[in-house]
Amino acid sequence: MRRLPRPSALGRLLRLSLLPSPLADAAAGIVFAAGAWPAGAGPWLLLAGAAASYHGGMALNDWVDRGRDSSSAPRRPLPAGEVDPRLALGLALALLAAGPLLASAAHPVAGAIAALVAGAALAYDLAGRGAWRGPGLLAACRAGNLGTGLALGAIHAVGGAPAPRALLVLFPPALLYSLYVFLVARLGRLEDAEDPRPLGR
Repeated sequence: MRRLPRPSALGRLLRLSLLPSPLADAAAGIVFAAGAWPAGAGPWLLLAGAAASYHGGMALNDWVDRGRDSSSAPRRPLPAGEVDPRLALGLALALLAAGPLLASAAHPVAGAIAALVAGAALAYDLAGRGAWRGPGLLAACRAGNLGTGLALGAIHAVGGAPAPRALLVLFPPALLYSLYVFLVARLGRLEDAEDPRPLGR
């Protein structure tokens, strides 16, 4: 019987040190649109969903790269044998599924956006190896996290689902953020001489 992996190995697989990243995206969107931190469990459920999708994508990325990492990064949890690949894949998919479910518990609109984020994360890990496609999908993931917060914040601000025109007002911040992330990711690729390995979300 396989022993359970050490918590530190799971933490490195999930990149838990990067937890502030998805939380900051979603929280910034909430506060920007609502003007303050809303009461209730919804915002916290949204943050949990953002974190779940983010770290699920990180684990899936390591699972996809486990063969390459065996030579280029042998100390990572999967090539080092610290985490069973089947466990890593199951955990990744469970977290990617939990993200939209948690966001839906906050509000269905946020859940729909979170589902798009999870889909972009899947595409990024499984097919986002291009010099342009990878940064584009990365930008979609990060802007989507911000977008879930913007949508939920707007809903709290008006006391119900805002009109579609009101939601369109929130589109420019997400678009600008996606452009920023895309440009940073592209610069990172250029610095790495177009290294095909995907950048961390």
